[in-house]
Amino acid sequence: MSSVSRWVALALALTAVSASVAQAECPAEQRGAEAVLNAVLNYDAQGLTRLLDTSGLATRVMRDLPANDPLRDGLPAALAANASDMANGLLQSLKNSGMQVVRQANAPAGKTLLRKQGAEIGSGVDYIEFELSPAGCVVDWTSLMMGSSASAAMRQNIVLMRMDDGLIGQLFGLQRIDRAQLEKTRTLAAAMVKGDRETALQALAGMKELAKSSYELSMLRVGLLAFSPDAPEYRQALSDLAERFGDDPRTQFILVDHYYFIEDYARGLRAVERMQRQVGKDEENQLLVAGLLKLLGRTQQATEALQSLVALAPERTETHVELVAYLAETGQHEAAVASLRKAADLGIHFEEAAMRQEPVFQSLLASTEYAAFKAEQGE
Repeated sequence: MSSVSRWVALALALTAVSASVAQAECPAEQRGAEAVLNAVLNYDAQGLTRLLDTSGLATRVMRDLPANDPLRDGLPAALAANASDMANGLLQSLKNSGMQVVRQANAPAGKTLLRKQGAEIGSGVDYIEFELSPAGCVVDWTSLMMGSSASAAMRQNIVLMRMDDGLIGQLFGLQRIDRAQLEKTRTLAAAMVKGDRETALQALAGMKELAKSSYELSMLRVGLLAFSPDAPEYRQALSDLAERFGDDPRTQFILVDHYYFIEDYARGLRAVERMQRQVGKDEENQLLVAGLLKLLGRTQQATEALQSLVALAPERTETHVELVAYLAETGQHEAAVASLRKAADLGIHFEEAAMRQEPVFQSLLASTEYAAFKAEQGE
């Protein structure tokens, strides 16, 4: 096995968003966004493999590497040799995530997107964006929550394993780096290759100011600390990320939780609205909008956001519950009853016994509007 092949094999084992590649040309009759989405949603590894472009992915992995770098000669062939394993790796990572994978129905024009979501609304979301070549083959994809593409993750892992000081500095976007910081960077690289999280964190702790100037190091710090999301160190890492890269489109997803935590709801709302421009509106991100509008005291806009939530996913019981609960909480009893009626027309019925257990529904249950609704339902 060549050195390039060894780097690729190791990098794929370490890469969180597994890279899947195939031949440079995918079958003309099976190209395009619909074919890609269907292959992933059906966990069709062979179909996905046929749709992936070795040359396109290799070009992205090799971005900014020197023209004479040995990786340029061996990478496309090394990637193609790992095609089947890599395709299965991506699909298995989706299967094992514990989340549902669904089509992003309202994706902006020209974007190929899937959504990962928890079984219950508001229990977690991520978006996977596939980048297609003009021929309709997949050349890269990105976990928008992680803020990193498959090609970037592969490039990072390959460069770290090579322990080339110049490439490591370039990888992390470091324009100036002294000998002491370079040594910490080498320690960080070695720790990442070994999967030694504690040593990697210690190295990063010694280069906090340097890390603030590097998107890659900032995201790496956040990722390493995310195992303890309530720890002060994680919160500080998010704060530093927001301070330096808060307007970067790649950080909008991961920073929403930070803005909730520091109670900067206006900035959180702006982040979610930027997110929606990237992926389109859906019930998961619209619930975030509604929640932030509530916290900002913007009752009418929060109500409209929740009504939009129901329109986006009328088949999900939770969307109706969110709307009716807020209408009840804010004393909008007539609107709450109208929403109960619409839900009933869709076959979604609220159990009064369960509602009586929740304080938020008490004023609605005692209202004349609800009494009239019960009467028309024959209760």
